[in-house]
Amino acid sequence: MRWFHWIIFALLLAFPAILVTNFAIELFAVDSALDEGASYDYIVGKADYSQNHPYIPFSQRHCLLITASACSLFAAFFFSIYLIIKHLTARQFERAVDNRTNQIGHPDNRTD
Repeated sequence: MRWFHWIIFALLLAFPAILVTNFAIELFAVDSALDEGASYDYIVGKADYSQNHPYIPFSQRHCLLITASACSLFAAFFFSIYLIIKHLTARQFERAVDNRTNQIGHPDNRTD
């Protein structure tokens, strides 16, 4: 069952990974366009050598992706907290059962 938890965790981190990848690709494209003396067209996503284009913030162009990434990160955080608590309580339950078995029902502890 642990592999299922890892799959859920990976899926929750997919949106932030896509966001970071898109941001990095665009950052390098803008940088190379400006180094070549061109203007970067943020709507088309290409360098334009003929006219200047206004800067459009990444957050304005990719609002849905940023929102999905933020929600996904929060969900991944709380899912990891859930898994940690589940793991710790399962270990405590196992210890309690082992202690109870050793104290009451273990054949070596009987006085018959």
